[in-house]
Formats: sequence, structure tokens, C-alpha cells
Amino acid sequence: MTPLIELRDVIKSYHDSTVLDIPHLKIKRGGAYGIMGANGAGKTTLLSIAAFILPPSSGTIYWEGVDSNTVDNHQLRKKVTLITQNPYLFHTTVEKNVAYGLRMRRIPLQ
Repeated sequence: MTPLIELRDVIKSYHDSTVLDIPHLKIKRGGAYGIMGANGAGKTTLLSIAAFILPPSSGTIYWEGVDSNTVDNHQLRKKVTLITQNPYLFHTTVEKNVAYGLRMRRIPLQ
């Protein structure tokens, strides 16, 4: 079975400092995963790369077996939802906040 997302030799560096080095990671569809590590270990960087928000310095990300370098990452970004530790909410109701995300993905509201 093709993984939902796969990272191969993904490295993220800022200036001369490598903050993330993932030789190989597969995430299967429908799985439950946890990411643990100390502050500054690269957890948020990893999730941002996997959500196509932040590009890796090197390496390859595959989405459903397709090399993300061969497709428009904006289209891939629409398929991934990332909720950060301090999520941003619009100043409105919870219903309208949820509905906004569904509308952006063209999922009909019922």
C-alpha cells in the first residue's frame, strides 16, 4: 500500500544550522501518530514540511506516491490540514470557523 506521505532524505537548515534530518519516514493513511521531542527538536518544522507550508532544504516528499516536486504544492497544501499549538481562529463563531475550512475544500455544508 502506498503511504499517504513519505519523506526521503529530508533536511531543513537555517543558515549553517541543520534543524531537521529525516532519512526516511512513511505515514500511512488512517494511522495515528505521535511526535515527541524536546523544545527545538524540529517537531513543528517536520509538520510544516509535511503540510507543504515550509519547503525542505533538500530531500523529497511524496504525496500518495507522487513526488511533490512534480506538482503544484499549492494544490497539495489544500489536501492537508495542520492545526498548530496556538491555532488561529477568526473572530466569529466556531461553526463559521469550521465552515470556512470546508468551503475552501469545496465540501458541501449540510
